[in-house]
Amino acid sequence: MAIIRRKRGSTIYVFEAAYAGVENGKRKYSWKALGKLDENGSLISTRERVHKIPQEPQEEVKALAIPDSANDLKVQEKTPEEIKAELVTDIVTTRVDKYNFGTTKVEGIAFDSKKNEGLYNAKGLIDVSRNEINRKKVNVIFSLDFNELKKEGVSIAYEYRLTPFDRAVHNAIATLWEQGHRNKKNNNEYLTPRVIFQLLSGNTGNSKDIGSAIREKILDSIDKMSVTTIIIDASAEAKAFGYKEFKYKGNLLNATRISGIIINGNEVVDCIHILKSPPLYEYAKSKNQIGVIDIKMLNIPSYRNTSENIEIKEYLLQRIMAIKNPKSRISETIRYETLYEYLRIEAPTKTTLLVKYKKVRDKVKKILEFWKRENFILDYKEEKEGKIIAKVVVITKK
Repeated sequence: MAIIRRKRGSTIYVFEAAYAGVENGKRKYSWKALGKLDENGSLISTRERVHKIPQEPQEEVKALAIPDSANDLKVQEKTPEEIKAELVTDIVTTRVDKYNFGTTKVEGIAFDSKKNEGLYNAKGLIDVSRNEINRKKVNVIFSLDFNELKKEGVSIAYEYRLTPFDRAVHNAIATLWEQGHRNKKNNNEYLTPRVIFQLLSGNTGNSKDIGSAIREKILDSIDKMSVTTIIIDASAEAKAFGYKEFKYKGNLLNATRISGIIINGNEVVDCIHILKSPPLYEYAKSKNQIGVIDIKMLNIPSYRNTSENIEIKEYLLQRIMAIKNPKSRISETIRYETLYEYLRIEAPTKTTLLVKYKKVRDKVKKILEFWKRENFILDYKEEKEGKIIAKVVVITKK
């Protein structure tokens, strides 16, 4: 049995659906109308004619299960366990062809674990002043907080810091949400780690598999961002530069896990319900600081999409988009040393560390070669300082 919500106009109707076996090789379900939700999210009976029970071909029903939270749906005092979804369910996401991501300074610092130390548990200030002569200093108030999680005595296996990999997952979710809400049939609110991984790999719409390590990494990232409280106050920035005022206090990612769903005959315990657009992405939209690229630019040939390799792509992408911005005065030089720090590369010996550095440089060249072939960048070259390759210069203009 599963509790299913279907929206018609401004009213949300509630049905009870049960798996009724297989007939002629097709799954069948029995449906029962329960009522509708009031403004508080509670189920109420109604004498009016309940929205017509779905008559789609039973095997194609896209039933959405309710998260395991008593606050998500109050159904006749039932406990979360009793309304847990058990229905065989297919989740279909809208295929995306563009990768969307915020390019704000705030986001860049927030997800850089080498720079965001001062943002935790305090009202950190991020200078967003423009590069102008005699500029007036303009700050955005921004803070990150894990205290709510810690107060409840919950321990997590992953680090209490936002990382570059978190940024990639955050941007993938923002992309899926943004493009999904342009599609009337499916809004990408229900996702799986596999869908997120496919996007970050540039392989949307195909059957590219996901390993257990990267799956857990994605889930850990989502869990962490879901319990990270952020404060953004960009009112001073809005006043100085004529933007729409943006203030927010709440979760970095508004998402919850759903258990008990079966997709294509296999039980999935790691489905994620995204409740609304990520606030940092909305902040970037308020300033029109959104980068958009063709999704194929993430599909690097012969490139294994480990968490570190995804971070390398994301870093280069962010830097190159900044270089391409005609209003930006950022240097066209991308330094390896900065990338090493960004990736938090460590090793027990100097020899091992140098081997890791070389692997990173090889990956950088592979990515830039592909982007050059695809005309995403005009050209690039390496420059040597002494015996160490120290920087990559990306040329984006003739």
